Amino acid sequence: MSKATKPTTLAQALAQAQASVSRVLKEDANSFHRYQYASAEALMQAWTEAAGPVGLSLIRLSQSRSKDDDGQRWLISEWVLMHSSGEKINLVDEWPIVPERGRPLDKATASAKTSSLGYLLRDLMVAPRVLPGDDMDDSARDAARQAAGAQQERQKD
Repeated sequence: MSKATKPTTLAQALAQAQASVSRVLKEDANSFHRYQYASAEALMQAWTEAAGPVGLSLIRLSQSRSKDDDGQRWLISEWVLMHSSGEKINLVDEWPIVPERGRPLDKATASAKTSSLGYLLRDLMVAPRVLPGDDMDDSARDAARQAAGAQQERQKD
């Protein structure tokens, strides 16, 4: 299907939207933890640009909070992904709510709401958020552990 052809099904529209997104760049930074990230706002913009022209929309139908046996709070969101054809699919996601010093429950819930939306959009678009070669663990901790494990294996032989 060419890009000029308006998709007639939800599946076609989602495939076309996904094909139109190459990646969402890390344009924001967390100065406290010293890392860059693709903001939820950047993911929302990418979704709007990819989904709108092909007739897709996403709406949060409901949200609730729960607490597991370990005391971890969760935001449970129910979504509907719709296409202009009338087709729709319901989605559910859970996201941790992490209150901490300086971030009371209401702020932690708002943060969970934003983060869950950003990751849902990224998942729907199947959009990589990093450039090839970017290391999610910029401290190189994982690479050092992997090298140490490989050396231990060699010493066993």
